[in-house]
This record gives sequence, structure tokens and C-alpha cells, in this order.
Amino acid sequence: MTTDRISRQDARRNAIIQAARACFRDKGLHGTSMADIAREAQLGPGQIYRCFQNKDAIVEAIIKAIISARVEHMLAVNHDLVRKADEFTRSLAGIAAFDSRDDALLLEISAEATRNPRIAQLVVEADLSLFEQGCAMLKARYPHLDTIQVNALSEVMAVLTEGTLLRRHVRPHRPIDAQCLQSNYLAILHTLFPDTQSNNTRKKD
Repeated sequence: MTTDRISRQDARRNAIIQAARACFRDKGLHGTSMADIAREAQLGPGQIYRCFQNKDAIVEAIIKAIISARVEHMLAVNHDLVRKADEFTRSLAGIAAFDSRDDALLLEISAEATRNPRIAQLVVEADLSLFEQGCAMLKARYPHLDTIQVNALSEVMAVLTEGTLLRRHVRPHRPIDAQCLQSNYLAILHTLFPDTQSNNTRKKD
């Protein structure tokens, strides 16, 4: 297979994925058919099936792309607690570090997982990937912690992250003091990771 042909196939796969994202946002994952995706991508059904076996395969590609971006972001933040507290605050205020459409899509995929065993498996695998990456980063940063402690810290961070995402989409748009909210997030993070407080305080100054 030539390089040009591979590039064309990659471009077509990407076009299909972007079309699927749009359809899933407009019609929901459960309500979107492969024909809908083909129309949105302006491709024939046969062209879609040559790239993806079925809709679940497209969902899998979308999940992997989102998770890959989030892992890259985790590495970029590199345990900067002030930055993390700021991101939590901005996310709850609707100014997310990630594309808010990805947040909504993840919620849609999670809802579909309650009906579709294959999607449920993909969600579990994606969660495990993020969990293992988070644990590896924590273990490298805090080598004195045992596996039980590292797992618990990673789980708490997942709760903070996913809880903030959910609250962003379900809470009424009432005023909230961003500075107070950020202070509370930072207090939680400093409680979880006390030995980083002095370093992050200097960064903030």
C-alpha cells in the first residue's frame, strides 16, 4: 500500500470520525445510524464500511482519540496543582481546558454504555487506560507511596475531574465566585498532595 493511499485512507477515516461526532451530538449515539454518518460525511455507505466495521468501531476510535488527548494533557500539567485547580474552576464555569463538545460526547457515550455491552466495555477500557496512566505518574512523583495509596489518590482525582464535568452540564447557570471555588479546589489538592504546596505557592507568586 502506497504512502499516498494510506494518507487518503487516514483522511477519510478522520472525516468519518468528525461526521460521527456531529451526528452523535445532534441525534445522540443511540439515535444515529451508519447511514446518518455517511450523509454527514458525504460518503457512500460502502466507503464507511471499508473504514469501520460498524458504529461501535467508530465510537472506539472517538474514545481513543479523546483519551489520547487527555493523557497528553495530564503529562503537560505535570502535577501543577495551581494550574489544576484553575482548570477545575474554569471547567465548572464553562471555560474548559478541553473541547466542551468532547465532554458532552463522553456523557453521551457513558449513557449508551448502560444499553450497549460493547460500548460499556470500551468505556471501562478507556477508564482503565487513564487510571493506569495517572497511577504511573503518581508513583513516579511519590515513590514512597504504596500501590493502595496511589490507587486511592488516582480514584479521588478521577472523581474530582468527572464530577466537575458532570456538574458543568447539569447545574443551573447561577453566579458562582470563581476565586472562592478555586481556593476550595486548591485546598483539596493540597490536602491530597501536601508536599507540593510550597512549590506551587511559589509558582503562583
